[in-house]
Amino acid sequence: SPTDVERALVFTARQVAAAEPRYELDAAAEQWSVQRDPLGKVEVSYTYKRRNGGLSLVVSSLAAHHSTLPAAEQHYATLSEAMATEVPGSTTRTVDDLLDWGDASECTQLTIEGVPGGNVCVFRKGRAVGRVQLAGPAWTEPGEATAALTPVLAALEAWTPETR
Repeated sequence: SPTDVERALVFTARQVAAAEPRYELDAAAEQWSVQRDPLGKVEVSYTYKRRNGGLSLVVSSLAAHHSTLPAAEQHYATLSEAMATEVPGSTTRTVDDLLDWGDASECTQLTIEGVPGGNVCVFRKGRAVGRVQLAGPAWTEPGEATAALTPVLAALEAWTPETR
């Protein structure tokens, strides 16, 4: 089970529900994982999937801390390349001004039948890397992802994991 410090590193359905009360949180739908590898990488991941009537919410987040900068840069590049994954019946486009943070960051917006239906954002600062995938609500306005992710980004920036 993740520590409070580790829980603060990822964007969760709780944050969506706090901002948009129409999304009721079902704690049983949350899944957490913390993995440490022998090379010093620590990865915290979170997944939430729930359909409530016609309203569905999917949140998938990860935060990773690497022992070297090149490993973090490679992980960011891999996550960035994977952002273009197509969802049937949808279009994905990069939106430049949704997120501006750290050494590298980018966001895409998913549009389903002409309606914004989610985002994927990846970001890196130093040896810390993060990704947030959101389906249901969507960030559409300049700076909106930066604002929503501020607590996560601050926690990520301050994170110095203990390697056990």
